[in-house]
Amino acid sequence: MSVISLRLPSSIHERAREVAREENISINQLIALALAEKLSALNAEEYLEQRARRGNRVAFERAMAKVPDVEEAMVSAIHEERVSYSIGAKKDGPDFEEVWQRIIAHEGEMFRQKRGSEFRYTVPGNYVRPDRTNQNISRAHFAEAFSMAPLPNVACVQHLRGPSYIYAILMDDRIRSSDW
Repeated sequence: MSVISLRLPSSIHERAREVAREENISINQLIALALAEKLSALNAEEYLEQRARRGNRVAFERAMAKVPDVEEAMVSAIHEERVSYSIGAKKDGPDFEEVWQRIIAHEGEMFRQKRGSEFRYTVPGNYVRPDRTNQNISRAHFAEAFSMAPLPNVACVQHLRGPSYIYAILMDDRIRSSDW
């Protein structure tokens, strides 16, 4: 592992400190993740161009010719099943809409993150805005996390915006209501 010295404007350093605290990771981890994401984005175009050059149109069309035709009704049923799963529909329990209404109903109340920090939130639209940050957490991120409930820890929703807030809200007894 390498060590680097980094000069940051105070405002960026303070914001990095806030985000790292909210996400329950160190500033070093936050910077390493941010740099890895940026490098990945920069390398993506080159990678896709390399993969495209290796492609063989004739082989692709030959493989596609082997795929059986699927009736439109079957495609529609598969799509509906995926949509149902993606919005967090559970077979034995509430659907995500009911959970979202619970989240709205408890707006402004005190919630506690896993490490004990307290916060309140507002729901000004299709997103939640915790009072300890200026980031908005979309309804879609809550739906995705709900599809995985019960959440064993914050790490399983680390790929979403505001994972510690999502975890704190979804795993709170007022929102869970003994459903998961």
